[in-house]
Amino acid sequence: MFWLSILALAALSNAQTSCYPPTSNAGAIVNYEIPPPTQPSYFVLGCSPASGSLFPIGNTTVTCEQLDEEGNVVPGPTFIISVCPQETVNDCATNNGGCSEFATCVTTGDNAHTCTCNTGYAGDGVSCTQIDECASFPCQNNGVCLDLVNAFVCNCTGTGYTGTVCDADVNECNSTAACPPNTHCVNTIGGYNCTVCAPGSTFNQQYEACLPCEVGTFWNSSDALCADCPVGRFQNQQSSVNCMPCGVGQFSSLPAATNCMLCDINQFSNGTGFTVCYNCTDGQVAPERGSYRCITPLFSPSSSTGSDASSSTSSPGNSSTSSSTGVGSSSGTSSTALNHNSSSTGHVSNHSSSSSSTGRHIHSVACKTISSPPRFIVVVLVLVLLCNLLV
Repeated sequence: MFWLSILALAALSNAQTSCYPPTSNAGAIVNYEIPPPTQPSYFVLGCSPASGSLFPIGNTTVTCEQLDEEGNVVPGPTFIISVCPQETVNDCATNNGGCSEFATCVTTGDNAHTCTCNTGYAGDGVSCTQIDECASFPCQNNGVCLDLVNAFVCNCTGTGYTGTVCDADVNECNSTAACPPNTHCVNTIGGYNCTVCAPGSTFNQQYEACLPCEVGTFWNSSDALCADCPVGRFQNQQSSVNCMPCGVGQFSSLPAATNCMLCDINQFSNGTGFTVCYNCTDGQVAPERGSYRCITPLFSPSSSTGSDASSSTSSPGNSSTSSSTGVGSSSGTSSTALNHNSSSTGHVSNHSSSSSSTGRHIHSVACKTISSPPRFIVVVLVLVLLCNLLV
């Protein structure tokens, strides 16, 4: 009899441990039979969890209590109730779960899923339409918008602008081929202009405008730029297309001159465009600044009363001489060049004395050559008197 009870308990335990299908996501309600006591003389009082309870998915151990022959409560039989895992059906495995091809299908349970439109698309997930990023006209300055998935591209070709949305001005003047030769490129918003400066002016990059050539410069037509006046020439006006040569009795030894300087006393220049003045030869004088020649005084220290002396002028590279029919005569030698930097800009009349070989000074005040022998002595005396009065 004892062995029959053990076999029956084992059969019940095997039966109780079979897998119950779930009735919900929480598990299954299981009704089971109370197993027999471990001893024939014992009596099973009850088990926990009780039959008819909700058993979760997985294995749950059921423990029972029983009374022995003496009425004591002792541990009874135990067994396991198993609830099988819920079988999940992947709805998204077939045809994307019925979602749009531009949507994402997500399984949420048995025969349950959600459809969500991908980024760049709008809709309920079953129907998804691409969002038009060009609908807001993001491209500026007539740029052409190309719609992409969750993006856009602006084509700025031919607009004069660059950047993601064609908002940055292109400096077309950075291209060397923007304007033809002897013109100047001026960048504008979305374009450029080729500026041709009028003769006498040149383009200024800082002010982006044509400015007049300054004094001391002239407009060089070969490159349409302002250039310094060369030595021997000057310019005292703006916007000039040429430089003027220094006049007789003047010189300019520096470029970009705004005026010419007068030759100093005892110096001369007998042409235009001189860069230096020449010294008078020994025995000759230039009594005023700005002289175009040197003259020989009427008398020299070697002259004697009654002698007939004549004056002569000198020029660069030519010798001047004077002859006399009396006791003495004076002769001049070739003049030598001297680069004289004078600060005077105007012709100033000034009387100067020239030194003779004996140290005597003869005042040269408009002394002129006299060639009439009959009245020679009288004229000489008059001129000497006038010279003394003017001292």
